[in-house]
Amino acid sequence: MTDTTSLITVPRFELYGLGDLHRIAPHAYEGEMAKKIDNYGERLCDIHADSIELGDECALFNLFLLSELGEIGPIEGELREAIYGLFDNIGYGNVTNNACDYDKGDPNLEKTKDSDIPVLWTVRPTKIMKTGSGWNIELGEESEQFPSCLPASGYTEMTCDGLHMPVSGSSSRPRGVPFSTVNDRNAAEKSVVRYLTSKGVETEKAENFAKIAVSYFGSRESRKGTASVCRWYSNDDSGRFDVGAYYGPDVRSPCIGSFPASRSAERSEASPEGRGIKVISVEEYRALQADAEKLAAVRSALKG
Repeated sequence: MTDTTSLITVPRFELYGLGDLHRIAPHAYEGEMAKKIDNYGERLCDIHADSIELGDECALFNLFLLSELGEIGPIEGELREAIYGLFDNIGYGNVTNNACDYDKGDPNLEKTKDSDIPVLWTVRPTKIMKTGSGWNIELGEESEQFPSCLPASGYTEMTCDGLHMPVSGSSSRPRGVPFSTVNDRNAAEKSVVRYLTSKGVETEKAENFAKIAVSYFGSRESRKGTASVCRWYSNDDSGRFDVGAYYGPDVRSPCIGSFPASRSAERSEASPEGRGIKVISVEEYRALQADAEKLAAVRSALKG
């Protein structure tokens, strides 16, 4: 980030997003970040290294969502100005400090859905450089690179764990990526409404909130090269956390810039299995939802 960037300090927060089981870890962020998006119109490969990474931006989005739902107190001051500038400023967005290689995904990774796409995911690459054979992702001391899976393009669907993966290094989903997507926005919104009304939220409030919470996620097909990753609020259909893991690194847009932020002190957690928690699939959870007695027993066991 440049010396002229105006930064604000964000005290550490940890919060669970929507979701019943809370088997993984809370969304967490701590560090410094800019007050607004800057450097619009530059090539993505030239500005990604100064921008926030997707998982950290997802933590901020969950802070925004829970404040809008009234689950936590209102966001105030400079932090409110920055967060609402990200998620309530239609038509604009930012590149994230991530890269996605569709050519180097591990086809042997276990998939959540048959439509999942294996990729090699990078957090905080130092450079994404053009070479004679394509794009090269360069790593630094703070970089993370691991095989993972992305969902097919679609709208974020509510699952038993919430909307987005909260931890890094996962083979099932990178941090900040939706657990599940569906082709129809209306179906995605209904999945959020079902969850909220089951918690006692009034239907009208749940429906209004679902319009804010649901966003689009875009991915490429397998073996389709290297992509930069961007998050923006292009329109109300695509939503406020519209993530595209398909942009060419040399793309530039007058609507996409960088959002400088320091590295978050991400919470280190054992895997769910390492903490003695049985991981169940979305399909298994839906079966539990149909049997209220069994679901109550699962929730009781997890709380105990």
